[in-house]
Amino acid sequence: MTNPSVSTAAWPYPIKYGEETTVECDVLVIGGGSSGSVAALAAHKRGAHVILLEKGVVKSSGAAGSGFDHWMDCPANPASK
Repeated sequence: MTNPSVSTAAWPYPIKYGEETTVECDVLVIGGGSSGSVAALAAHKRGAHVILLEKGVVKSSGAAGSGFDHWMDCPANPASK
């Protein structure tokens, strides 16, 4: 019997064991939850080259697991009227 709460989505990228990629940045943010996303955006707005590293599906993991589709309605959002 399968657990309906467990995602069965396939990983969309090929797994290449033994390969390494080197990247450089000014700021590395580990965790793309609400705090990590805000930190990455703030650093980028100040001119930093930012890499945000996230282990899970951004739309459904972390403290803001409902996704960021509700951000446009937030009164603190500068783009909100």
